[in-house]
Amino acid sequence: GSNLSGAVGNGTTFHQLKAVKLTNIAESVAILPDIVSLSAGGWHSACVNRKGELFVWGWNQDGQCCHEDTRTNPLAPQRVLIDNLDETFPSPYSVIKRVQCGLHHTLALTYDGVVFAFGSNEFGECAQEASAGKHFTTAQLVWFEEPMIEICAFSKSRISLSRSQLNFYV
Repeated sequence: GSNLSGAVGNGTTFHQLKAVKLTNIAESVAILPDIVSLSAGGWHSACVNRKGELFVWGWNQDGQCCHEDTRTNPLAPQRVLIDNLDETFPSPYSVIKRVQCGLHHTLALTYDGVVFAFGSNEFGECAQEASAGKHFTTAQLVWFEEPMIEICAFSKSRISLSRSQLNFYV
């Protein structure tokens, strides 16, 4: 597919006309067999492996790859560490269950039902107050009064959705 932003994750920006094995080029390790959640955004992609590790790559203009340098696009899967968000969180908060990529943002759901967001917040995609910033290059806790069981973001949209056992949030 189109790979101008590196969203294919093969370490290049050349268009990809056939399927390629997804690897973490920095560690030269194939991560595809262990993937339990995979998502393609507008110009970036993400996956979660069985260990609950989150990997993101592609266009990072708004921080949607959780990479501080928004002028650099990770061309291969890079692990995102969420446990550095707040040292008071116990380790289960950093074990990711599911990932969803929006047009310019990324959502991550932990096994405990906690949601994190990074990337564009221009239209509230990261569920943060407008005064907090227009984009985030680090994972932001999305506060809910109850654990979430599902998250959703769309590659052609700037909207985020979450669902708990009893409620639905947009």
